[in-house]
Amino acid sequence: MPKLILPTSHFKTSFLEMVDEFFAEKTWYGPGPDVIRKNFDAYLKTLRGFAEGKNLPEGWVPATEFWVLLHQEVVGRIMVRHRLSPKLEKLGGHIGYEIRPPFRQRGLGVFALAAVLPYAARVKISRALLTCSDDNTGSIRIIEKCGGILQDKIQNPERQVLTRRYWIDLAPFK
Repeated sequence: MPKLILPTSHFKTSFLEMVDEFFAEKTWYGPGPDVIRKNFDAYLKTLRGFAEGKNLPEGWVPATEFWVLLHQEVVGRIMVRHRLSPKLEKLGGHIGYEIRPPFRQRGLGVFALAAVLPYAARVKISRALLTCSDDNTGSIRIIEKCGGILQDKIQNPERQVLTRRYWIDLAPFK
C-alpha cells in the first residue's frame, strides 16, 4: 500500500534514483542531481525551510513536498504550494506531482493527489488549482478522478500545447 511521507534521509538512495530518472526525462525541477548528492542533508533542510516559508527564492511561495512511498521505495513526489503567485495562477497551480516512469499507470498519481488534498485544506486552501498540459492524458485522468473541474485552457508561452486549469473544491476536507 502506498503512503505519503515527508522527505527524509532514510530514503536517500531511492529518492536520488527518482531524481536521475526525472532529470533524464527533462522533467526535473530543482537543483541538479549532482548538487543534491553533494549535500543531501542541506537539500532536505531547504525543503523544510520552503514549507515554513523560509529562504524562498524570488517569486516562490511556501510549499510542502511529500514523497510517494511504495514498498519502502520513493516512487514519486507531490508538492502543495500554500498560496498562488501570479505565475502559479496561470501555470503551476497549488499542487504539482510526478511519478517515476517505471511506476506510472498504477494509480499512484490518483493515490498521491487524493491523499494530499486534506493537507491542502489544512493549510487554508479552499479550492486547489491544478494545471497540466492538454496532451498529458495521464494527469488529466488523475485530476478528473480526484474531482477536478476544468476551468479553461490557456496558452503556455513556453510550450506549443495548451495548459488545462482545473479546480478541486476542498470544502469536504475541512
